Amino acid sequence: MQIQKVNFNNSNFSGFFGNKKQKISFPQSKNMTSLIVRPPAELALLTQKEDEYFLRFLNKNGKVTKKEYEEIIKKHPRTLVLAKKKCEEISKTMSCNPQITAKIAFELKKHYDEYYKNYTILSVGTSPSPITEVMSNLGANVIFLPISGLRELEQNMHYFNRINYPTLASKHPNLETIMDYCTKKGIAKNDAGSILILDFCATGKSARLVKQMLFERDDIPKENIFIHDVIKTLEYIKNECDSRITQEEIGYLDADMRTSRCAKISNIPHFYYDNTGYNSHKTIVRKPLESKWSLFNRFDDFSKPDARAWALVATAEAFKLQNNIS
Repeated sequence: MQIQKVNFNNSNFSGFFGNKKQKISFPQSKNMTSLIVRPPAELALLTQKEDEYFLRFLNKNGKVTKKEYEEIIKKHPRTLVLAKKKCEEISKTMSCNPQITAKIAFELKKHYDEYYKNYTILSVGTSPSPITEVMSNLGANVIFLPISGLRELEQNMHYFNRINYPTLASKHPNLETIMDYCTKKGIAKNDAGSILILDFCATGKSARLVKQMLFERDDIPKENIFIHDVIKTLEYIKNECDSRITQEEIGYLDADMRTSRCAKISNIPHFYYDNTGYNSHKTIVRKPLESKWSLFNRFDDFSKPDARAWALVATAEAFKLQNNIS
């Protein structure tokens, strides 16, 4: 039997959410430049193994990392194909798609790199996390704050017993836990640079409370702390900077954030300041006598299959933009 070699041609992978069918291409490794044609039974077994790898990927703990993405591109390209198909289904319930997520993440990081040089992003809650997860994979320093319910927190500076509870964190144990989590992630280090509190500021209250808690720590220069509304920042980038973002794309993101649809594709849990709620596939409650280190690990390990698929595809699209691949 004569063995034939099949060569893979590069083709465009962008625009897969459009109406026209387009071929899919992936960065080639030395092992992918040519493959030996295999018998159908062997191909079926290989496909089964790759499908099993994809399922393990979806159910893996934690956010999608750059290292994980690079391994998939080199060794498991079928996982990216299957993730793309899954995202096509998820997108039917969203205004955004992974391409829009990728473009916004790329443009935000580009803007912050030029304006701040050295900065740390505090990504507040679930709304901005699909974007900031991709920004992290592109190289931005991001700390994900799994805090929820701050809009309902009564902000009374003259509350009872303020002498014993001088700060918000001291009054609410879960907020103190979040500040400890920030410290663990390096927020108070001298090289943290400018601290950008990134949130969807429907009322702005959540971001203001996070800023207040950082002020009350008294270990970060106040002039280094800034609040950034995702939508307003994107509109500034669109109007004032050399950007490919469109008003329509900003509107799609705004719609998903306002309706909390971003939570579907977020690898960040809800963790309420007053410990309300219950342990579920989207909410974490601190267990009795649970150490804060165990809780921090649960924060880091939290993930959802849909969110991991979305992050993988959006990361792939963002690297195409970074590498100027059309």
